[in-house]
Amino acid sequence: MAFDGLVHRHKSWLYGYLVHLLGDAGLADDVAQETFLRAWLALQRLHGTDRFRAWLRTIATRTAFNLRRSRSTRSKYEDRAPRPEAPPMPNGLVASDQLLMKVLDDMPYGYREVLVLRYVEDLSMEAIERTLDLRSSALKMRLKRARDQFRERWEQLAHE
Repeated sequence: MAFDGLVHRHKSWLYGYLVHLLGDAGLADDVAQETFLRAWLALQRLHGTDRFRAWLRTIATRTAFNLRRSRSTRSKYEDRAPRPEAPPMPNGLVASDQLLMKVLDDMPYGYREVLVLRYVEDLSMEAIERTLDLRSSALKMRLKRARDQFRERWEQLAHE
């Protein structure tokens, strides 16, 4: 089946994107499954598979947002046990990806979302506007505030 091939081709990328976006591997797995289910149910709206990744990203972003917005789901997952710390790296080096995930975890979802889309997914501003359904001025302001908050939190954590 053609959809199985698309799922196989995009599942690793989607999972990685959602881990960055949500900061939790379990939630990312749940949202990835929900995203593929929603994509399957709406497949007739996709015109050609060349835009499948962008279409899937939009579904995943909105699904993740709805999950985070839901009060019952949010309270259910906010009480989860903290993630175990990764083992220290050799020579006393600090893993920058650990620091990155910590900073992203501390940020409001809307700021994390634009940073992940821009700097992890490397999307253009126009693509982010379409994905999030934002006007250019609103996106630029959100991205500026997100970068400022990220920089401030990064410096705090890096000096601890």
